Amino acid sequence: MTAIKILTSPISILFLFFLTLIITFNILIPLLNHVKIKRNRKFNSISERFIETIATSEFKPWEFRKHAKYIPDILLSIQETVNSNDLLIKNIESCMEELLLEKKIIKDLNSKFTNRILRGLKYSTLLNKDQAVIILNSILLRSYIQSVYFYCSYRLSLLGDYSSIPLIIGRLRNAPDWMMYKYFSLLNNFHYSLLEYLTEVEHNKDRYILLLTISFARNHPSDEFRKFLITQSKNNDHELQRKACEALVKIFPEVLMNDYYINNKDKNIRTSALQAFKKADPLFSLQTLSNLSFNIENSSEIIQIMKIIIQTNPEHFPFLINEYLNSNNPEHKKNISEVISGKIEFFTLKSSNKNTSAEDKYLYENLIINILSENNCEEFISFINQNMDEILEETTIPLVKKAIEINSFIAETFQLHAKDSYLRKLNLERKTFSFPLNRKEKVKLQYLYLFLTIAIFFPPLLFLIFNYETIFSISLYSIFKKFILFYSYGFSYYSIAINSIYLLIMIFSIAGIKRQFAMWKYKSEQFLFQPDILPSVSIIAPAFGEEHTIVESVNSLLNLKYPDFEIIVVNDGSKDQTLNRLINYYELQRIDTEHMVSLNTSPVTGTYKNTKFPNLIVIDKINGGKADSLNTGINFASKEYFCGIDADSLLETDALLKLASQFIDYAEETIAAGGNILPANNCIIDKGNIEEINIPAAYIARMQTIEYLRSFMTGRVGWSEIHGLLIISGAFGLFKKDLVIKAGGYLTGKSRFNKDTVGEDMELVVRLIKASGDENLKTRINYAYNANCWTEVPESFKILKRQRDRWHRGLLDIITFHSDLFFSTRHKSVGFFAFPYFIIFEIIGPFFELFAIILFITGAVLDIINTDLFLLIFSTSILYGIIVTQISIVISQSEKPMFKNTDSILLVIFTILESIGYRQLINFIRITGFFNALRQKSGWGKMQRKGFRKI
Repeated sequence: MTAIKILTSPISILFLFFLTLIITFNILIPLLNHVKIKRNRKFNSISERFIETIATSEFKPWEFRKHAKYIPDILLSIQETVNSNDLLIKNIESCMEELLLEKKIIKDLNSKFTNRILRGLKYSTLLNKDQAVIILNSILLRSYIQSVYFYCSYRLSLLGDYSSIPLIIGRLRNAPDWMMYKYFSLLNNFHYSLLEYLTEVEHNKDRYILLLTISFARNHPSDEFRKFLITQSKNNDHELQRKACEALVKIFPEVLMNDYYINNKDKNIRTSALQAFKKADPLFSLQTLSNLSFNIENSSEIIQIMKIIIQTNPEHFPFLINEYLNSNNPEHKKNISEVISGKIEFFTLKSSNKNTSAEDKYLYENLIINILSENNCEEFISFINQNMDEILEETTIPLVKKAIEINSFIAETFQLHAKDSYLRKLNLERKTFSFPLNRKEKVKLQYLYLFLTIAIFFPPLLFLIFNYETIFSISLYSIFKKFILFYSYGFSYYSIAINSIYLLIMIFSIAGIKRQFAMWKYKSEQFLFQPDILPSVSIIAPAFGEEHTIVESVNSLLNLKYPDFEIIVVNDGSKDQTLNRLINYYELQRIDTEHMVSLNTSPVTGTYKNTKFPNLIVIDKINGGKADSLNTGINFASKEYFCGIDADSLLETDALLKLASQFIDYAEETIAAGGNILPANNCIIDKGNIEEINIPAAYIARMQTIEYLRSFMTGRVGWSEIHGLLIISGAFGLFKKDLVIKAGGYLTGKSRFNKDTVGEDMELVVRLIKASGDENLKTRINYAYNANCWTEVPESFKILKRQRDRWHRGLLDIITFHSDLFFSTRHKSVGFFAFPYFIIFEIIGPFFELFAIILFITGAVLDIINTDLFLLIFSTSILYGIIVTQISIVISQSEKPMFKNTDSILLVIFTILESIGYRQLINFIRITGFFNALRQKSGWGKMQRKGFRKI
């Protein structure tokens, strides 16, 4: 009877219910994975058979009637890749008629539901042109949904019908600038139809019409636009000025080469004017810029442009040498010295060459001494540090000593940057950077002590409140027993709360993933590669000690499928062969690169490029940490957005495309976005590409795979949906560059905040959210579940402990540094949900869980914990957690099978192991991280890499 009573109790029923769900998921997950793999094979088989026969007389459309749902996608791929002929066109029309596809597309286009309209827009190119124009114009008239209006405008721009232009332009009046320029890109597809429209409204002075005309003029240059652009370049509207000058640089650069533009108070106009000199006669540009370099503010930009001109036109180098030798103006001489310092390697080689005449040798030696004494030492030191010729080094020692005699301050530069063997020859001792110690943040420590106090004393206080009447009339053992039961039941309620929140977030994730999947399906590559639809991106990869993985990582970046991007690898003073591996593999040459110093960073010692890889630049710098390296990359970035990525990570070829493509799906401007992170351990890599996906072999790495699927792929999508996303992984994050610069870049000791952090990515996201809310800007943070980044995760407890300790210290630092966001009415989703969640469950929660485990074990030993309580705790903390994790795996596999069936089964099994042991271990590491934060511990800790598994 006792056994029956136990089994029929509510807690036992809950236990059995959770257990049944777990068993169901154990069967369901591999089964769903198998079904999806089978479905994909079926689609590929139908597609191959359809494509083989449609261009032949043997094509029979009725044979594909039962597969009609697959046919529109296949027809679109045929339209884009196969050359049309009469028979193919006839067969496509026959197929459309037989399978009633035209009727289905029109029905979707006339629907009231957004998803159906978007699906209809995707297939609208299969319709008759005149019919499509009428239907699409009607959608523009009735729709106010951003994504529908934009995709519809794109389809109409391809059809090129004049009647659509006023309808599309009508949307621009109230559009924000970032969205307006995307519509301009679509409107430019109308070519001369748009020119006809602009001619008709040429007296219209509305700002958006003027900007549209500038955009058209830039893409369709003609002399009739010259006067218009000059007029707008002097407009009082700064945006019109800037855009007009950018257009003039591209099509009429000579216009900008006069005093009005060169000496303009507006920095953007001056920059455009200086850029125009790169397109003019090189000698004329050098002569003009040489005289300007000590007259206006942006001399550093002039110096960079002169370096680039000399780099591409070395025959004019003697002119600069003469300028330097004959100049009597100290400032002018200093600037010219900086320009020619890029050729100090050439001077050094010439001065040590036996065939050089005595006169030239004397000239080169004096140039070296003068350049060095002007404190332009970085180029020379970088050359010497890589030099292996002892004789050449010996010849330079007297020259450096003479330069030090002239300017003793440069000795410190050599002591900081030059290699040890060279310093010994100079009789100098090594010096190291002494960065100012982080300020002692009393506010931070006060908050940490407050959190610790709550974690320790809040449960006993609640116990006293609930048991005040009886507590003083019972024995100490009874109080202790009662407290264990109270704490255990409290822990059960806590477990229900945290797992229910996870579940709620996953519900939002399901909605977000479904929407993202649908929106991605509706976008063609032709659409995404349309100019200016997606933002240009600078990919910044900080590297420190990454010699085992750096080449594979850069190869994966070079293979990215994206319309406009550059790759900036920042070697953060690596002590291993990271830099040399890059130089040797890509045959890089040391060059001068144009950049703006917007953020303070550690010194750059060299930049490297190869014309075979025009979108790759490698920067070598003094070690300053990851945040400092990212700030260096931002200074060199030339694109609209930048993407921070770990140098030991690999992006799937379409990852950046999927991430950035979300920007056009919302009415708000996306200021930051994160991609999905997955462990690359045990995956097979070939030249930076993931050839075979396998789950990691190591036990700890497998646990992290499950953890990443739950936290990244499903958790963060849900947070993004409710505007509460605070974390974008440093392994793969996209940010709007100008906003980041305005906010002060990544947090470092050299930044305006005079503060370092080990959680630089989360901190930057929080700062951007804060800045947007303070300025009442409509912005959002996105997370793409299908933009995959593969990274090597720790396979040993020692390395894992360092990583998680650092993550937790970063979280604590950010929460306390931005404590004013807590319950902020300007940042409601963050202030009232995200911040409280992190404080309660991520900071205080680990202490509560640890105490609960200790008391549970104590209660079990003393026979205080009965069967019902044991089942309740086990059900709510372990089984409920396993169910949440298994749901996350179902969600992650919902749209596309990622893992093989055997791996899928293993993951399901490991969800059980992850909930018993591993999760408790991570909580313990968080607690040690908390106490390390109290001790003001700083730094990253060394992350050792094994390297990717190769074919």
